[in-house]
Amino acid sequence: MDSEQAIVTSAIDDYAPFIDIEQAGGRGGGKPARLPRAGKTQGERTGASQILKILVVDDDVDFAESLAEILELQGHRITVAHNGEQALGQLRSGQIDIAFIDIMLPALSGVDVLRVIHNLQPSTKIVLMTGADPKRSAQQAKIFGALDILQKPIDPKRLQRHVDAAVNKLG
Repeated sequence: MDSEQAIVTSAIDDYAPFIDIEQAGGRGGGKPARLPRAGKTQGERTGASQILKILVVDDDVDFAESLAEILELQGHRITVAHNGEQALGQLRSGQIDIAFIDIMLPALSGVDVLRVIHNLQPSTKIVLMTGADPKRSAQQAKIFGALDILQKPIDPKRLQRHVDAAVNKLG
């Protein structure tokens, strides 16, 4: 199992509110069913009682889609962009509560996108992500208002702490 699969599997085990099953013929006629997971409720699993509008920005399509899937499993509404221009275009479609942005994007860097978001939607919480040494960009990111910089691959529990912090800061 590679690191992306491990992240998704861990997130599903920890946070997925439902199990989707496909019935094979019989009385159900092959219709899909969605069942709640046993144990904790979604709010108890995620620690959040609020559905967030989250923007994921990463030029690594597989990573962006995996991260989006983790966040969707928690019940949030996710938009994915694969470059800075797409991310800024998504801002025109409405308010974003929290954005997870890769620092190393083509054309506009993640810090450039952070600066524009901070100017257009100052209440948006921003977490930068990097596969490189995060210390190099940390000071610049903090100056422009990023909550943190996450090192890839991202630990799902640390990701959840940032989502919970965004919920708390939003009120």
